[in-house]
Amino acid sequence: MGQLVMLCLFYVFSFQVQAAEKISYTGFLDHYPAFKPDPDRKGVYLWRNPNADLKKYSKIMVAPLEVWLSPDSEYKGLSADQIGLINRMYQFTLIETMEPDYPIVSKPGNDVLVLRVALTNVNIKKKDKRFYNFLPPMLLMRGVDAAVNKSLKSFELNHAQMEGELRDSKTNELISARVVTGFGLEGKEPSFEGIMDFWEYRMNQFRKAMDASRK
Repeated sequence: MGQLVMLCLFYVFSFQVQAAEKISYTGFLDHYPAFKPDPDRKGVYLWRNPNADLKKYSKIMVAPLEVWLSPDSEYKGLSADQIGLINRMYQFTLIETMEPDYPIVSKPGNDVLVLRVALTNVNIKKKDKRFYNFLPPMLLMRGVDAAVNKSLKSFELNHAQMEGELRDSKTNELISARVVTGFGLEGKEPSFEGIMDFWEYRMNQFRKAMDASRK
């Protein structure tokens, strides 16, 4: 059961891949272990610590989502507010899914898991419609500042790589890591709207994996 649960975690933040690509070692991860390709998903690369015990963790420290623009990005003008909004969407979804059973905390502890995720090699361009028009109504009702939404410039996601890792908050031991070289919802072009939908789905899978580890 423990191995099955740990395997589930590797897919928590893995995106449906449009095409297989080589890993770009951007430097976001402190260490790039010997990743193995997921045989069922092109472009998804995974590593897990065989000695990790997921069931010891009941709380989560969440590092702010990082956004690393590609040098080749058509548009390089993301503001702090724009990146902040993307981060708030990410953390909002995690909190809504995990709490109160798995509290999001700000201090390390023996039962605290640290989650770090970044979008790297992000390639974007402007588009006619404003991004805030696509925000789910629930987000507008639950803490996402409408003024920030309206100030967010329109942009379109062409490509990005997702990198993530789980660590023990006390020892800094690496529990798992993953890199996804390209992503988008199945049957759709990559988009920031799609990221929100995918996070909601994957957070639910994360919750199920955490629950399963306690059975």
